[in-house]
Amino acid sequence: MSTLLIVFLLTLQSFGASQQNSYSHAVSKIRFNHVSHSKIKLKNGMELNVSYYGFSKDRAEQTIKTISHASEIIHENFSGNSALSDCKQIKLKVYDVKRSILNNRKIMTFAQWSNWGNLNVSALYETGYSRIGEPAMFISASSKDDPHGLNREERARTLVHETVHYWQDRACKLHKTNSEADAYRFEIFFMASL
Repeated sequence: MSTLLIVFLLTLQSFGASQQNSYSHAVSKIRFNHVSHSKIKLKNGMELNVSYYGFSKDRAEQTIKTISHASEIIHENFSGNSALSDCKQIKLKVYDVKRSILNNRKIMTFAQWSNWGNLNVSALYETGYSRIGEPAMFISASSKDDPHGLNREERARTLVHETVHYWQDRACKLHKTNSEADAYRFEIFFMASL
């Protein structure tokens, strides 16, 4: 019995290391012109540390502003059983990448492509379980930085959607709720409120 447990733990550790290496490999293939770190303090006193890796200071500011605004509205509107209180403190890394990189299966090997029917995506939220406390949001670049990128509205919608996943993860509800449906509903609500 103990041999079986040791084999299981070694397999689990190996899988985590493999995921870490896959993530590191992906990040090493992405070139960043701008890196910034921000601390967002919400009206309810909660704080969010965001590191942005991407194209420009302007794009970083737009990204942080959208995440901050979405986070405020999330906490104003999710209540009762849907409330998103802290169960763990996690930082957020945001990688602004060209769509061709985001959807390159040879680079983004850590992504569970079967979750999206093996279709291309505009963004993905990676929980960072192999890098404790370091989830990452990979988002398609703006059309200003990538001819195949997202327009301003698409980018805002996508950032909002992935921000919901961050808060679900931070509340330990990412896999306990219908997280995609909740993120889509909030995305529609948020865009309608602008």
